[in-house]
Amino acid sequence: MSESEQTVGELLATIEKLELELEHRDRLLQIIAHVDDALEEAILHKWPVAKTMSSLLPGALETLGARALFVRTFDEEQRSVDFAYPSDADFEGLDLDAICGAIERDGIYHERGAARDLLGYRLDVTDVYLGSVILATHEHLEPEAVALHQQALEQWSEQVDNYLAAVADARRKHQAMIELSDALRVSILDQGLDRAIHVLKRYVPYKDLALTLKYDANLDMNSVNYRVITESAWHTSSERTSQELRCAVFETLAGDEQGLIARFDLEREREVAQIFAADGVTPVGRVSVGVGDEPLSPFARDVLDRFADYIRQRVVDFNKEWKRLSHNFPQDTVRRLLQEDDYFHRYLAPRERDVAILYCDISGFTRLSEQILAEPELIGKLIDHWGNKVVEFIWEHGGVFDKMVGDCIIGIFGPPFFEESPRQLCRAAADAAKHISEYTRSLANHPDFPEISSSDHVMGVATGLNFCPLFVGTFGPDENFTGFSSGMNNTARLQGVATRDEILCMDSFVQVYGDATRFTEQRSAVVKNVAEPLSYHAFKY
Repeated sequence: MSESEQTVGELLATIEKLELELEHRDRLLQIIAHVDDALEEAILHKWPVAKTMSSLLPGALETLGARALFVRTFDEEQRSVDFAYPSDADFEGLDLDAICGAIERDGIYHERGAARDLLGYRLDVTDVYLGSVILATHEHLEPEAVALHQQALEQWSEQVDNYLAAVADARRKHQAMIELSDALRVSILDQGLDRAIHVLKRYVPYKDLALTLKYDANLDMNSVNYRVITESAWHTSSERTSQELRCAVFETLAGDEQGLIARFDLEREREVAQIFAADGVTPVGRVSVGVGDEPLSPFARDVLDRFADYIRQRVVDFNKEWKRLSHNFPQDTVRRLLQEDDYFHRYLAPRERDVAILYCDISGFTRLSEQILAEPELIGKLIDHWGNKVVEFIWEHGGVFDKMVGDCIIGIFGPPFFEESPRQLCRAAADAAKHISEYTRSLANHPDFPEISSSDHVMGVATGLNFCPLFVGTFGPDENFTGFSSGMNNTARLQGVATRDEILCMDSFVQVYGDATRFTEQRSAVVKNVAEPLSYHAFKY
């Protein structure tokens, strides 16, 4: 062969090789375009995995130049599922479990069969196994053809990987949301927070965590509920803390975590999610996690943000619950209720109990409001001032505020825990009545009401006390805590009999109180809509 003939032969061989490479490149581009189109439609219409595969595989068979395709992956519920195309593709006789196991382990697979080759490729993203794909060729392949088919299969798989990863992430994220929501759904907020933090750890690879919260249970609104979690310890606001630590915790709400970082040797590289009040503007909390040198993945970052949002909603719900209960109960009682599991059915659901009842209203209120405090604003100011203080006296003596009707305030002693003896309840109610009477008289000299001090009006309160059975609990669409019984009605009528500074007590109250020297001789009064006269005594104070 001449030198020129050899040169021509080499040139033709090079041209042929280039043509094959171009053909292969075009094929790879066709594969990319087909997968892109199929997945774009699947994402647009939010198809399930099964429908996506039914759309994807026919075109893949053509672009890959294959006889049959088999895919083993996971569906939206993370269940293992198999797909084959054609549907009657002959994969019988193959140990698919073993083949998929080899693909998962080694990444690629090649088996030369009797009349075809089997090629396999691992579906994964960042070493997370998402499945396996097996391609059956039409015939035996030459080594060069095997390499080209493997490359084409790899290209197809790499495109599908991202879709399957998104499905897996969506499912995992959905599962995280369910678990976080379930954790925070428990009735006791502190328990819910602890459970949610444990859930978060399974989805967000943090090195340490600092959570600070301010909500209505913080009495002075200068305290913060906090948790600091490190690899070796779990610190909470229930522990005794130094002033320095309390300041450091409180400063986190303003975005300054340096005190906590120094105190607990936390990671300085941190990712933060703010927790806002119902208005979406006022910061009420902050959660930050130490991440070291690696930032959080978009998935982990999203879970952290949702964690903060779920806590925000739980705090909003908690504040509503706190506000509702605070209408009737003092803060210590509310706090205890909210630390009790299923507190409503245990303590607030209607039930019949023996209780002490207090009715009181301002004596001579009609004259006071019409002649002395003639302006509605002044009347409202007095009632507001007096009513708030009376409720405080009821709470201080262990009672429950039932309601205010006009200038009459009703207190109930016993609920919600019913832990005191009948005698203790009656004596607490009497002490509350005495302090209410003394306070009401002092209003005549109150600087905010000069109109009263400059008049001849004598401030005082008329009070009725009873001890009787009461069907008591939460009633109605407004969830009012109140009670119903004939004894309740009789207490109201007895209070109507009382004059200024009188504390009148039903016979039952006197008997339970246990000290006859504190009461006058028995009296009686005929009252409206009661068949028998009321028997009562006046309390000496």
